Amino acid sequence: MFAPDSKFLVVEDSASMRALLLMILQQLGFKNVVAAANGVLAWEELQKGGHGFDAILCDWMMPEMNGLELLRKIRADEKLSKIPVVMLTAEVADEQRALAFDCGVDGFVGKPFNAAQIREVLTEVSKQKASAGANHNKAKALIIDDNQVDRELLSAMLTKSGFEVVALSSAVSCLETIAAEHPHLILLDNLMPDMGGNQALQLIRSKYSEVALPVIMVSSKSDGSDVVESLSFRANDYITKPIQFDVAAHRIQTQLTISRQAETLARGREMGVVHAMIEMYNHQINNPLAIAVLNLDLLKAKHPTDPEIPEIAAMHTRIAEVVKKTALVLKNKSAEYENYVKTFLATNLEPKNE
Repeated sequence: MFAPDSKFLVVEDSASMRALLLMILQQLGFKNVVAAANGVLAWEELQKGGHGFDAILCDWMMPEMNGLELLRKIRADEKLSKIPVVMLTAEVADEQRALAFDCGVDGFVGKPFNAAQIREVLTEVSKQKASAGANHNKAKALIIDDNQVDRELLSAMLTKSGFEVVALSSAVSCLETIAAEHPHLILLDNLMPDMGGNQALQLIRSKYSEVALPVIMVSSKSDGSDVVESLSFRANDYITKPIQFDVAAHRIQTQLTISRQAETLARGREMGVVHAMIEMYNHQINNPLAIAVLNLDLLKAKHPTDPEIPEIAAMHTRIAEVVKKTALVLKNKSAEYENYVKTFLATNLEPKNE
């Protein structure tokens, strides 16, 4: 998560939404927040000292300069380009998400949102920011190109950009290398002996999806039909030689961002399934628990002096406490770690040994 003294820029044309975002950030412990009512005012604020901002929360639909236009200006400015930008919008269509990712957005939150969602996206963005500067968390790129000069140029470009690079002169053993090296992205030449790029691409796609392992084709073949052919084999993008390294770097980063965001979305869906299962199990245990409590009351009435009844009653109470705490977590959609440890884990389900 971002440090408590991090500086945020909130860009939102709705006064009520600005106030809500300021309140949420304050609840999350962030006091150093600057607000702007549209992209023009935000850009003026950034020009005054934008390098001091740690992250930007920006609405998409705004008058004068919308969020996407502001994002493009930020990414084009050398001093500002590294600032994480989270886009906030009611528009959640896949093509709009893809457009924002293509422009270099770091996170995406659909409206309406709550504090938990803002916390989640800021946590994810801060992890991405930290991993970008940590050697042990470098993204790994696999270059497959039979041309030694092109391999070396791409390797130098990616290494300079902070990537760990693995290079192959042939695609024949690409699946073995992928299994051993676990790259985050592949740059694949289209024209190679032994095995052509499209043939290798089909082999890769037989095991890895576009989201799990982005593949960017790199080729001297620039005809539209060649591009379409590779895209039909599920390439993520297509770069022509001679390579324009600034364009290539942007496209590579875009594919990595899309892959990370898709992974985050998948984790969110998985947690939704887990949440639904817990809710179902919690509901199913309530009825037999109520019956057990009723039977225990009847047993107490018949055998008031039975020494085992207090122990059974204590066990019922502890189970009921667990059910209540699970229901509370389900209702709030989240749980603070300290409270979880103090209450949920502190509920001992094991019989006490007297």
